[in-house]
Amino acid sequence: MSNFLHPVTNLPANFDQVDLLLVSLIVIVGTLLAYSLYINSLKYIEPHIVGMLGMLEPVTAILISTLFLGISFLSFQKIGIVVVFLSLFLINFLTKKK
Repeated sequence: MSNFLHPVTNLPANFDQVDLLLVSLIVIVGTLLAYSLYINSLKYIEPHIVGMLGMLEPVTAILISTLFLGISFLSFQKIGIVVVFLSLFLINFLTKKK
């Protein structure tokens, strides 16, 4: 969504090659680290549990930004949290019935 508001092609005038390198490094290393940890967790945790924990990632991001950055919840974020927890509940409830 933010790419529509602030396209990557319109970089700030003071955004130089070092900044681009650092942002690329953060994105690439962060993605590789998260993906490798996710894949390696499958050795120790059952895949359906890993999937459910993956669904909690947006909720965790909202909670961490609220705790450490002082950002307040918006109404659509509250609705999103309820939808995530409701879907996790339904997945667990329907799985245990089978």
